[in-house]
Amino acid sequence: MSIEFPLSWNLTRSENRLLEAIYTACPNAAPLIDCQRALWPDGRLPSDPKQNMLVQASRLRRKTNPLGITINNRRGLGYYITADDKAVIAKLAGAG
Repeated sequence: MSIEFPLSWNLTRSENRLLEAIYTACPNAAPLIDCQRALWPDGRLPSDPKQNMLVQASRLRRKTNPLGITINNRRGLGYYITADDKAVIAKLAGAG
């Protein structure tokens, strides 16, 4: 399932791919390996991918929280949003 997030959200390409992975996995958590593949689709990982992923998720949270979207972390498993958050995203993105 592909969704286009509004340009007004000012998401970077990486944030966009990460949010899409999380959105697509809902109601389950997007496994960390899927988040990693979303952030680095060419497989070329940064020197510290775990820390880089934390930074990307933190930046994404700062941009989505004011919209009423909460990105949660299930420690050791991945990132997730609730069904309510997914509905908010779909509505704001014009997909619902």
